[in-house]
Amino acid sequence: MRKNAGSGKLGRPVEKGAFGTVSTALLSAWHALGGEYVFLVPGAQITYFLEALNHHPHLSPVVAVQELSAAFMACGYARASGKPTVVASIGGPGAAYMVAAAQVARVDQLPVCFITGNISADAHGKGEFQDASPSGTNDSRIFREAIGLSTICACPDDVPRVIRDIQSAFEEKRPLHIQIPVDVQMAPCSFPLALKIRKEIREEILNIPRIVSDRTRVVLFLGARAIDILNSPKLYEFAKRHLIAVMTDCGARGMVPEGSLVSIGYVGFRSSQGALMALRGPAQYRAERVICVGVKKEKIQKYVSEGIESVSVQAPQFRRYLEKSGGTDQSLLLMTRRQEWLQTLTANNHSPSQSVPGGQGEFTYQELFSILKRAMPHNTRYCLDAGQVRLAGTLLMSCHEPNMMIQSDALSPMGFGLCASIGVKLASPQRPVVALIGDGSFRMFGVEISTARRYRLPIIFLILDNQKFASTSNWGLSNEYVDLPETDWGLFAESMGIRCYRAFSSDELLHTWNQCRRLDGPVVLWVRMEDTVNEALRQENHLEFSNWLSEFRKNRSQNL
Repeated sequence: MRKNAGSGKLGRPVEKGAFGTVSTALLSAWHALGGEYVFLVPGAQITYFLEALNHHPHLSPVVAVQELSAAFMACGYARASGKPTVVASIGGPGAAYMVAAAQVARVDQLPVCFITGNISADAHGKGEFQDASPSGTNDSRIFREAIGLSTICACPDDVPRVIRDIQSAFEEKRPLHIQIPVDVQMAPCSFPLALKIRKEIREEILNIPRIVSDRTRVVLFLGARAIDILNSPKLYEFAKRHLIAVMTDCGARGMVPEGSLVSIGYVGFRSSQGALMALRGPAQYRAERVICVGVKKEKIQKYVSEGIESVSVQAPQFRRYLEKSGGTDQSLLLMTRRQEWLQTLTANNHSPSQSVPGGQGEFTYQELFSILKRAMPHNTRYCLDAGQVRLAGTLLMSCHEPNMMIQSDALSPMGFGLCASIGVKLASPQRPVVALIGDGSFRMFGVEISTARRYRLPIIFLILDNQKFASTSNWGLSNEYVDLPETDWGLFAESMGIRCYRAFSSDELLHTWNQCRRLDGPVVLWVRMEDTVNEALRQENHLEFSNWLSEFRKNRSQNL
């Protein structure tokens, strides 16, 4: 891939009079907002947009095999880097493929711009092939329903408005969709445009020391929106100094190292017992106050009991508090009580399991993740796919820094982890990246390993093969719905020009892993897994909490 001249900073002025066409105007705006890559699948409806991209000095294209894959890559990049990014495809079928990723970007709060083309404006409503206008597939309405923000750039006069929409969406960490007809993409555009830096609202911070210091059982609840704003090491030092309990949602895991004295875990998929006890446990263990920073209000309403005082603080406001004061010293009695409370909460949290050997030629999830942690460097980023892989990874991996574990927090669609790993590697080229994928997901999106090969991205694609849609087997479905045919993944990888290793024992896997790390391109590592997460892991980490699934199963069993 060609090198980028610079990473870009949010709010950097766009050079006046620098545009030739609508496409170059929009691309320059994205670069000014910090963009580096445009993920895409080429097609006739975006021909002139891609032509402008090809000549842009700072933005690099990443060509994927399929539109949904490209969009998942963009989501992975945005999640790992914190920077805005763009994914582009034709309208109609291409746009429809990307909707699932658009929904991931919305619920996980990722700054991704979905660009779709369309036939020329004078052909709308005339029965032409792949008409994506309101008289055709109506892509704009589809995206508006999916993510809430969609606009049509119908002429050069719309460019200033569209750029304002882009800036607003990216600053608020939310996705948007823009449709650009092919004739508009090449239309001349010479507006003297500039992106204005939005000033932070200076809020009073004098109340924060009080809400931190006048209660014993205080929890700092961090959401994913705080990751790019708060300084994690400074936050950790503050929490240790004042013995403030810290918990996160799934997207903010690692803001303080999990397993440390002040970390009581996370809430979301397979919530930590310590976090649940602080929010919904017995009165003597329940928090008196929860300070929410960067947390969506829906999560606060879901997890924080009504009897607990909840205070929401803007992330920039809390950052200034940490930078200017870091708080005041507390009394010895208060600190002693806080320490005792923290020790009670953390004692209830699960710790990653010891290695449990599998059967002949099979690995248990405990065994596999134990080897994984021994073999990979401390700064590795792990991309988890759906199903049993996500379940096991969530239970068995601890996060010691933000964005160490990349997954779709709210939706977890199949194939996300595989595709997102490509965006994650582009966002962090100096860090090892491992994608953990079940064989069901690999059947859907495995062809995208060829994209990693195209750009020589040294990603380890680990296939956890149990020849099942394993999660569905937990519902007691017949084998007709669960079982998958045996597949030779070595031959599949070879057909893509990628080396594949297969391991049958722990020693062999550890040796093979070291070989994979030395390669300068992608590699597939193939292991045979137990059918589902074993009972030992389920019992050791009994973390089921009340959600629609657990309540449904409970009610169903009572009615049988």
